[in-house]
Amino acid sequence: MFDKKNSDKVMDFCNKHDVKLSTSYDPRGRFNKGQLEIFLENVETFKDYIRNVSIVTTSQNVQTIIKSNDKSTFDYLYKNFPVDFDAYMPSPLIKTDSKLIPKDSELLAFNKYLIDNYPECENMDAFHDPLNQTGAMMCTRGNSITIQPDGSSPGGCCGVAYQRDKKTGETPFETGDMVEKFLKKYNCFECEYYENCPFTCFVKADMPGDHNDMEECVFKETFNYVKKTKGFKPKRDGEDDLSYGFRQKVKML
Repeated sequence: MFDKKNSDKVMDFCNKHDVKLSTSYDPRGRFNKGQLEIFLENVETFKDYIRNVSIVTTSQNVQTIIKSNDKSTFDYLYKNFPVDFDAYMPSPLIKTDSKLIPKDSELLAFNKYLIDNYPECENMDAFHDPLNQTGAMMCTRGNSITIQPDGSSPGGCCGVAYQRDKKTGETPFETGDMVEKFLKKYNCFECEYYENCPFTCFVKADMPGDHNDMEECVFKETFNYVKKTKGFKPKRDGEDDLSYGFRQKVKML
């Protein structure tokens, strides 16, 4: 917890250098009662400087947000800050990946829940706002600095540890191969929602396991749900825009 003296130093630094802060929150397995109180006190102290709150989409977090009777902390964060959900990033250093990574069916149920109850979460914009067609992937991890356990700080995607350790014969598994495999699997170029789709974390999507429990694409099914319940009408402006949109989506890779 920051005392007033140290809090003032941080705020003076933020004001001087026009710095904004981000913080992360997990509703399951991260805080005990005392730690949660400290977290909320710090958030309130730096409220004017926090630009977003990020939550990792683990299976445990998904189920807690959907099923918990006490959503007071999440409701407070949602009301006061932009909230987004990062895809769970598989890592060869974490032996519990299979327990943490949510099934596709869980993600679909979660997307529906957010659309109905928390539609202003940043990840949901592309699904319910036809004017929010940025033509770019939604990936907050690429806008942050992640320090790996070995002390390295990769630029862009922090899934390089997974990519480095996953091999195809003697050839490192390239990010471009992951993207191509996903696009072919779901026939993305022919999808009516292509121009609106925020796409997935391709590293997460590539991880093998029983979490891939759906034939259809989670994102397409989310769009279908919104179309059925909210009347969303996707917009596609032709091949030129389609090509431009794709270049925008993969330029960070």
